[in-house]
Amino acid sequence: MKREGLIVMLVVSTLVLFSSPAAALGELLEELNPWDETRVGLVEGYLGASNNQLDSVEESVPGTFGGVRRWVLEDFALGGEAEYLTRDGLTRDDSSEIDKLSVFGAAGTATIMIEESINLIGSVGYYSKGEKSDIGYKAGLEAKLLGSDLSLVGRGSYRFLELDNDYSGLEIGGNLMLEF
Repeated sequence: MKREGLIVMLVVSTLVLFSSPAAALGELLEELNPWDETRVGLVEGYLGASNNQLDSVEESVPGTFGGVRRWVLEDFALGGEAEYLTRDGLTRDDSSEIDKLSVFGAAGTATIMIEESINLIGSVGYYSKGEKSDIGYKAGLEAKLLGSDLSLVGRGSYRFLELDNDYSGLEIGGNLMLEF
C-alpha cells in the first residue's frame, strides 16, 4: 500500500471513530454521568517529535508524529496516529551501512488513564519502508508536564517492528497537545 493510501486509511478511520458507536456510547455515558465535569467526549490533537534508539542500528533516529484521540470513557480513549522516522547514513550492528532510513506508520491508538496526568498508551499500525510493509506495535507511558487546554506532554514507548530489518526500539518524545 502506498503512502497516499495509508494517509487516506488514517483519515477514514479517524472519521469513522468520531461517528461510530464508540462516540455514541461516550455521549450516552456523558449524559448519564452524575458529575458535571467529565473527560468523556473530550478530543485531543497532538503533534510532536521523538528520538528513537532502534535495536538494530548504532545511531539514534529522529522522528515526528501526530494524532488525535477521543475519550470514550472517563479513563479510556481511542484514536489514530501517524509517524515518520528518517535519517541518512546509519550503521547496523553488523557494521553494514543503511544509506537512508525512511519509515512511515499509521496506527490506531488506545490510551488508559492510570493517574490524573499519567497515561498508558498503546498502538497497532501499518508501517512501510519503500516497498516493504508490516504490522508494528507500540506500548509505553505518557505524562502531561505543563498546561491544561494546551499541554506539553512527554512520552516513552517501545516499538516492535520488523520490515527488511529489525526496527524495534525505544522511543522518547515530546509533543504539544490541544484539547477541543
